Amino acid sequence: MNLKEAEDIIIETENKSVTTEEDEFRMVEALMFIFKETRECKPILYLGGYYYGKKDFDLALKYYDMAAGLGSNEANLYLGYVWYYGRTGQRDYEKAFKCFEAVTKATVGDDKEHGQVSNDDQVEASLKIADMYKNGYYVKEDYKEYKKIINKLFKDMKLFFEDHDVFQKYTEVGLRKARIFEQENKKEDALEIYYVCRYDLAVRLTYNLFFGDVNQMSWVIDDIYRLTEFDSIDFDLYDLFHLLKEEHQVQFLYENKTYIIESKKDKEGMSYRLEDKWYRTFNDLLLYGSVKGDSLPFLYGYNRLDDWRLLK
Repeated sequence: MNLKEAEDIIIETENKSVTTEEDEFRMVEALMFIFKETRECKPILYLGGYYYGKKDFDLALKYYDMAAGLGSNEANLYLGYVWYYGRTGQRDYEKAFKCFEAVTKATVGDDKEHGQVSNDDQVEASLKIADMYKNGYYVKEDYKEYKKIINKLFKDMKLFFEDHDVFQKYTEVGLRKARIFEQENKKEDALEIYYVCRYDLAVRLTYNLFFGDVNQMSWVIDDIYRLTEFDSIDFDLYDLFHLLKEEHQVQFLYENKTYIIESKKDKEGMSYRLEDKWYRTFNDLLLYGSVKGDSLPFLYGYNRLDDWRLLK
């Protein structure tokens, strides 16, 4: 095997819709060959991400640890999440804090082989450290320190990303800043941010149906309707997070055909129906439901869902 052959194996495996154990074995072998030849962190990080995506967190931890040992602060960010959320079955907030802290102290740049990180990586790590101060995880609970970190991040976001990319971390920072505004009784300032976050998340979900962004959208809608009244005449797809907390039926129009979404109470709480299919949560309906093969968030993003009506 040479480097070109190893890279071809990886590309070939990535392009397969279904991979076998043999495919995985060949890919891992190719990545380890590249690592031995180059001594670069990149193939090891790739393996960490591959196993994280497969939810094989023990192997993900192994490779992230290896990459961090080679000087990768990008790996430290991922290790922080492994320990923060206890992906291997054990939370370790001390290890998580130290991993995130290493990322916040790293130099921002493109030389990730030598410990540099992206601005987004540094913002992510700073957010987690802020949350740890807010909740008293490993460090002493300190709301003032939490606010200090969030206020600085939000100021930097407004300074550098006035025309922000929705895939940057404005939403993650903005939601925390808006809740600080709420506590300070600055409700209009909070709402302004919530509406920007709602828009950003809707755009994200048009292109990438990531469960984390679906969760964030549900929180944003809760935030908005904590401060405003629901309008039963003027609403759309994401307002259903609020409306369908109770039993209702709504309809919408797509390509001149009407479709029904229903929420119904059962012994386990609420269930949700899109046409003839039922889902345990509204999040699941958004993630797995479809109309003519396209997800509702995709169709919503391209303004193809019209005439929303509350039937009952």
